Amino acid sequence: MPTTGAMASRRPIGKPVGLVLLAAAFVILSVSNGRFAVPSAIWLGAPLALVGLRALPPRLALGVGVAGFMAVYIVQSAGVINLDPPLSLLIGAGFGVVGFIAYAIDRMIRPRLSGVAANLVFPLALCSVEFAMGRLSPYGTFGSIAYSQSTNLALLQTLSVTGLWGVTFLVAWLASTLADLATLADVSRRTLAPALVFLGIFVVALGWGELRPAGSGTPSTVRVAAISPRASDGFPFIEAVGDRCLDHRCDPFRTRAALIQDELLQKSRREALAGARVILWSEDAGTVFKADEPAFVERGRALAREQRVTLVMALQVLTPGAPLAENKVVVAGPDGEIEARYEKSRPVPGDPDLPGKGPIPVVPTAVGRMATAICFDLDFPPLMRQVGRSAADVLMVPASDWREIDPLHAEMAVFRGIENGAALVRATRRGLSIATDAYGRRIGTLDFFSAADRTMVANIPDHGVRTIYALVGDLFAWLGVIGLAGVIVAAVRSRNAHAPSVV
Repeated sequence: MPTTGAMASRRPIGKPVGLVLLAAAFVILSVSNGRFAVPSAIWLGAPLALVGLRALPPRLALGVGVAGFMAVYIVQSAGVINLDPPLSLLIGAGFGVVGFIAYAIDRMIRPRLSGVAANLVFPLALCSVEFAMGRLSPYGTFGSIAYSQSTNLALLQTLSVTGLWGVTFLVAWLASTLADLATLADVSRRTLAPALVFLGIFVVALGWGELRPAGSGTPSTVRVAAISPRASDGFPFIEAVGDRCLDHRCDPFRTRAALIQDELLQKSRREALAGARVILWSEDAGTVFKADEPAFVERGRALAREQRVTLVMALQVLTPGAPLAENKVVVAGPDGEIEARYEKSRPVPGDPDLPGKGPIPVVPTAVGRMATAICFDLDFPPLMRQVGRSAADVLMVPASDWREIDPLHAEMAVFRGIENGAALVRATRRGLSIATDAYGRRIGTLDFFSAADRTMVANIPDHGVRTIYALVGDLFAWLGVIGLAGVIVAAVRSRNAHAPSVV
């Protein structure tokens, strides 16, 4: 078969070297995301993987690649998937297969193209695969390589235009460019053109990302408190639902729940007296039985009315005999009236929560227009775009994590704030409580495991910013899907053009 322009300018790399590069890439990629994430690892691991795979024959590349990526994702997801070990391993391996798809497309399609088109195969493929997974997976966008860049605020400003997918695209485009440069056989204006195109766009994106927050000025702020009750530690939730808790057998759980309720109201009163205008509880903080819910909510309403605060009550409502609980938020305004009710739309797979139906409520408060969603909801950008479309100024999030996703899950939540132009306040049980402005800059944090009081206080800007992403949604991702289809068609035509004639 004749050599295409893409292959003619490449320096060949032997199979042994390719295997060594792949082995190194798998080790580095294991710590590029998930539980053990090192932000810089993806910048090195992805180019090494691309070069290594391109050096191997197609069948060997696919076999070694899929096995290696299964191992990579099993390491990345260790403890992150909170299910029984065999099922967690299976799901981790499945994520690995999906994670390898973009690399496989690059290996099979790229050699038949040249120039910028060849350079774009990997970023288009990875953007498209992650977009599809974000729509189809019950875990939403968990595992996206964009989340590995949570500390790069300049890069993250891209979220306000493209959503998650623009960050993924830029990270993957850099990997493809570095892999191309590593195998150039000759250096000329023609062979460097794809790298120069990337460099120009990347520099503009980072430069704009540096300037965007700098132009935000100094907004007025409002004091907000985020509370996680200590009395909820070790609450025997499983024993308190289903047939284990009927009639008089519920009494011990009801007594324990009353301690949690009293602590929440006491701390809320204390923070109101200290000047907080909005008070948020962590996910499931207000544990209460269904029959006792009205009385407890009334106590919250009375406190909000007495102290003239907005009280965001996160409740875990248990019904004796029922296997699932209500995971909800009830918002009481400064006049004591109930301004919003919301049930978690996206329960974590395996959690005993009843799914709600939305929509995400937005209500006027002292801190501006306030939206409320619950923990895992934020892993689904299409759901959370309601926040941007509603022009919310702040997003209040009751959350509950575990050590293996701390602080990963809190850092993921910040992405939704930047996408939708809203400040974020996340009150987290068993994890990192965090407050940021609409640009993702941290205003306050609190570590659940080391804090004595478990109350985070932060002064939050009282207005957000409008974003292009809130207006156009996942347009960039859809363009990436169209672009991928285009390069695949171009590669097929190239193959047909070079196929021997049959007489």
